[in-house]
Amino acid sequence: KTDEIDVAELKRRIASGETNVLDVRRAEEWQAGHLKTATNIAHTRLASRLAEVPKNKPLAIHCLGGGRSAYAAAFLERHGFKVANVAGGFGAWEKAGGDVVR
Repeated sequence: KTDEIDVAELKRRIASGETNVLDVRRAEEWQAGHLKTATNIAHTRLASRLAEVPKNKPLAIHCLGGGRSAYAAAFLERHGFKVANVAGGFGAWEKAGGDVVR
């Protein structure tokens, strides 16, 4: 079972420097707003761009609401990555007042 974290835990992990954030939304969604520290690779492109996924720390993975990131997290786990899915995704991050780059 894939770990799942909430936005408060994501904020804590970002502040401590213990995680990389992977945003698996489409490029248009990313450009409309994203977390400053995130890397963007759409969930549909993960297989072909696996070498670009940061490997130096565990990953916190998010999409807009949590569905695509759950798929991406499971895929990456099968490829040996340590991951956590962010419950509620970017929508929850924004609602909680998280910093957003636009």
